[in-house]
Amino acid sequence: MASIFDLFPHQDILDYTKAVATPNLLGAELFPARKVQSNDIKILTSGTKTPVIAHVHAFDTEAELGDRTAQVSETEPFFLKKKFALKEEDLVKLRNPRTLEEQAYIQGTVYDDMGNLIKSLDAATELMRMQALMSGKITVKDAQGGSYKVDYGIGADHKASTNFADESVDPIETILAWADKVDITPTRAIMSTKALMALRKNPHVVADIFGSNNGRTVLQSDLDAFMQANGLPVLRAYRGKYADTDAKGKRTVSNYVADNQFAMFADGTVGETVYGVTPEESRAIADGAVQASQVGNIFTEMFDETNDPIRTIIKASTMVVPTLAQADNIFQATVL
Repeated sequence: MASIFDLFPHQDILDYTKAVATPNLLGAELFPARKVQSNDIKILTSGTKTPVIAHVHAFDTEAELGDRTAQVSETEPFFLKKKFALKEEDLVKLRNPRTLEEQAYIQGTVYDDMGNLIKSLDAATELMRMQALMSGKITVKDAQGGSYKVDYGIGADHKASTNFADESVDPIETILAWADKVDITPTRAIMSTKALMALRKNPHVVADIFGSNNGRTVLQSDLDAFMQANGLPVLRAYRGKYADTDAKGKRTVSNYVADNQFAMFADGTVGETVYGVTPEESRAIADGAVQASQVGNIFTEMFDETNDPIRTIIKASTMVVPTLAQADNIFQATVL
């Protein structure tokens, strides 16, 4: 009779963890992952891209001393973890399967549960990435209701407010004015589906694209062609959603990008998703159970928790924080 730990070797669990992919997460593209072996995370912001001129000097005089516009700050990653208890009935079937097919089915179910834990951590990470991009601040709560914040220091001159649904507002002219306030030319902007629909229906946008406010529908392809032809950022809606449950178990579904949010930025890396080392990972490495090179961004494990009732746990944990390298080159606005 096989032990459950024989059926789920730790290295297989770690390999599976690396293979699980959470699809359609925009933040994973904009904030590439980087794993570090320390939880003292240094955040580098690129600073202004506008060159500071050198001054004329006379012969035999000392050159003026320049300084870096980039800044380095330190922060700690957020500790995310979640676990799932395997049912006693499934544990019995795994140890004494009636058929190999039954064993394979339950093993697959356990791996599916593990995949859902990993995606749960990915969703929490995506929310932090989009908060950083869309508002310049991260605000998260722990399981006990405590609040944690990171402020990336985006200046007031890179923030604004308008209403794309207001027919007196010209969204294209507004975006042009905003683009002129950042040092590097923005090439793309992210907003909600609701905000993008309001922009496409705005009579000024209809007139800009078709020559008059003739009531035609501005399709995404029409908008893309117009924006690209005029050297303006491509506008996209992010439709990603996540679910959360409160202390009473009530489940709510929300958008990663709120209805009124807008962020405009340039090509290239917006920031990074920096992963540190969890206590579970540190202990396993110290015990010689795994090597650091075998662990990905998320650490998963299986262990017996209690004997009465029999509780075998699968658990996923990570230490993570987004960095915002282009903090000085992002323009953020509320647009509804």
